[in-house]
Order: sequence, then C-alpha cells, then structure tokens
Amino acid sequence: MLHQPLTNLRHLQITLEDDWQDTLHSGLLCMPHVRSLTISSASAYAGGWGRKTMLDLPDGRCWPIMKYLKRLEVDEMYPELEEMVTNVLLQSKSIQYVALRDPADRWKPSSMNPVVLALKDIKHLDYLALNRKTFDIFQLSGNLPSIDILSISDDRLKYNLSLLQGDIIPPCDTMSILYLHGNSTLPPITTSFAWDEEVHSLPAPVRSINPTILADIEKASKLQLILFPAQVEDEYFIHEEYLTPEESLKKVGRGITLRTYTSTDDQHTFTHCTSYTAHHTHVSDSQAYPSEDIQEEYTDYDGCYVDANTLGNMYQAVYKPTNWTEGGRGLDLPEQAWRILKVAKDKVVGRQEL
Repeated sequence: MLHQPLTNLRHLQITLEDDWQDTLHSGLLCMPHVRSLTISSASAYAGGWGRKTMLDLPDGRCWPIMKYLKRLEVDEMYPELEEMVTNVLLQSKSIQYVALRDPADRWKPSSMNPVVLALKDIKHLDYLALNRKTFDIFQLSGNLPSIDILSISDDRLKYNLSLLQGDIIPPCDTMSILYLHGNSTLPPITTSFAWDEEVHSLPAPVRSINPTILADIEKASKLQLILFPAQVEDEYFIHEEYLTPEESLKKVGRGITLRTYTSTDDQHTFTHCTSYTAHHTHVSDSQAYPSEDIQEEYTDYDGCYVDANTLGNMYQAVYKPTNWTEGGRGLDLPEQAWRILKVAKDKVVGRQEL
C-alpha cells in the first residue's frame, strides 16, 4: 500500500488474481484521478500447473468513487465483477468508453442485471463493447444510450463471402461505426493487404440486397461503416488514433461501407453498399503467397436491383465518380441521377410483367 496517493496518474491497468478485491480496491484508492481503467484477468493457470485462478465472491465492500473516470475496459467479464463495475458506472458521470468483453461467455446477465441498468442510465457513449447475446438483452431492456461506435463479438459470425450477411447488424439507430468480431479461419501468421489505389473503378461484381438485410440497414439509420477486425487490437479507436473511415477499412482489410440516398419528397431510397475483403498474405517457409483483394457492390432502389451499368451512369451524373467509396446516410442525388434509377427500375418491372 502506498503512503500517499498518485494524483497525477491517469491510466491504470491491473491484473486480477485470487485476492482481486484487495488488489483492485487498494489500487483505486491510491489513484483517485485515474481517467482510464483496464482490468485484465490472470491467465487461467497463473497459480501454477493444476491450480486454476478463480475470483472470490464479492464481499460487499464500498468501492472508491472514481468521478474522473472516462474509460472502463474489462478484458474478461466475470459475474463476480458485477458489483464493482456497477459501482464504477453509477459514480463516474463522465464515462465515455465502456468495454465489457466476455470471450469465454461466462457472464450471462438478465435485463434487470445491475450492470445493464447502470448502462441504461448513461446518456451517451463514444464506444461500447459487448458480446451479441448481452447486447440483445441490453437492447430489449429499452432506453439505450446514444452510442457512436459499437463493438460486438458474435460466435455465429463467419468471415465468409459475402460479408453482407443476415442478422449481423444489431438494432442501434445511433451508431456510425460497427466492429464485428466473429470466427476467423485466417492463419495466425498473416498480414493485411490494403488498397494501393487511390481511385477505384466501376463496375465491380454487383449483387442485390436481401430484404431482411435492407430492413436492418434502415433500422441502423446512422451506420456508415462495418469493420471485421481479426482481433480486438485491430480496432483503431482503442488506440485513440484518428482515422477516416476509408483509412480504417484499408488497415483492417475487411469491411463494408453503407450509403443511402433519399429523394427530396422522401418517397424514394437508393441503397449502395460496398464490401471489401483482402486476401491475406501468408508468410510460410520464407515464402510470401500472393495477395488479392475482392470488392463487391450491393444495390437496391425501392426494392429493385440496380445493375453495374446503371450504377456507373448514376455516379457519372453526380460528377463525383469516386465518392461511392465513402459511407453516408440520407444523402442527396441530383434529379438526373434519380431519373436514371427510375428508368432502369421501370425496365426491370416491365420485363417481370411480360
């Protein structure tokens, strides 16, 4: 125990073992001005071979008030940590970043769980990380805070082509960026292959958007970018490094940009999603295997597929042929572009009626 508090310390990363309450309690007491707290668990067998590290049940102690805390990150969420996490969330009025990761699926909260209720009391979060089951419970409890960036771990998610799959977008109408962590089949020794070109050319493989996926996109009304990082460390927001959405997509090497356009009378909507997947370079036996990137386009105009020729003509009418590589929602189109889309749809409908 220190004899005096470390008032200038702003970040604390602490590893918990059997006596986790005394360790964490004394650490927080000595560092009252901490802005960022990262809690990690000791490795499963840190106590020695055959002795598995277990967390003691909470003893009901009063936890120090961390009123300056803005960032709370728990690498492995245990039920035993609920009381402490709840206390921190309720007392930290300036909290902006919350990550309660649960890779082992130990934490199974209900909608009335004190941590879930404490999260609901927060009005705005820059970042929230949960697994999909926990987020669904959180969402069903109602009154979600405004969330800018959402990070979801979902064991059901496979990194397959195509990336735009059903039931991957959680219902959150405030997020602009979504990180999705699933099951990756990539070898551990891989490096991401990023775009070299600054300008991309149309057409690319164009696919229609499934109505179920389209409904999920509409519910997530501010979502512009979905990223599929191979590991948590690939989330660039974690390092507080500012990157544009396109730069983030290049670095992660796997993602989807979403663009929606709405007519001035709100009667028509054009949706355009671009999926980018980098085939990774696998270095093995001093040999680097070639890299390749795959790009796919997904389109929908009022329930109708838009082909590559129409897509190219439409963006030529916008006079900005490269802006389709960026995300955006509720965007405007010139009248000429809407006419191009309408003519193409009328042709498709006419063929279907024959």
